[in-house]
Amino acid sequence: MERKRGILFLTCCIVFIAVSGCQQGPAKRVQDPIIFSGPEITAKCIITYYDDQGSRYVSQQQHTIYPEDSGIRIKTHEPEGHFEWVLNKGVYTTISGDSSKLQVLMCSREIAQAIVLSVSARGGFLGEREGIMLDPVSIAGQMYQPIIMYARQGGPITQKVYREVSSNKMNWVEINNSNKKLLITARSYNLRKLPDSDKLFPASIDIYNTDSAGRPADRIMKIDYTSFGLVSTQP
Repeated sequence: MERKRGILFLTCCIVFIAVSGCQQGPAKRVQDPIIFSGPEITAKCIITYYDDQGSRYVSQQQHTIYPEDSGIRIKTHEPEGHFEWVLNKGVYTTISGDSSKLQVLMCSREIAQAIVLSVSARGGFLGEREGIMLDPVSIAGQMYQPIIMYARQGGPITQKVYREVSSNKMNWVEINNSNKKLLITARSYNLRKLPDSDKLFPASIDIYNTDSAGRPADRIMKIDYTSFGLVSTQP
């Protein structure tokens, strides 16, 4: 019953995510593996989706994140079968599974981009010349410097990092799809050190819908990583 309520809530309350992901048309199939370069982080996580009535839907997933390539590979086993998606160069592709059966379960390109940008920003993977710094703004009483990540732009989507002026922490990111009038924000926290590396990894990420002023409003999902590690670094 909880699962049915969760699916109903996801279908009704965050249909905008479904439009941006699963319902983009026939799924693109890829025969050969998509190749990334740079650091590769593999992680297991529990994702909880929320609605404003207290219903929730929980999914266990495996993420392989390529922070320097703005890419991610997502795998999950659900009662409907095995599913796999890949974000590569701004394109979100279904590798296996019929995503229409899941409606909104991690079918959003914008959410996938928010995850990758959160890991890149908090982990120290962003290049010094990737962004354009804007004038500081006040958010919830704290001063933040917005940074537009122009090197990671794709089509109508703008990716932005907010760096806290007092601490230099990049704990907020924003994904804005102007064509769909879709704006989501993500907060990363609970930092952990990646094994055998000087990089950090945010073990928790909260993703929010935004209000008319572009401020975080309702939390729509929470990601808790249960294990993670730096798998390899390609030359």
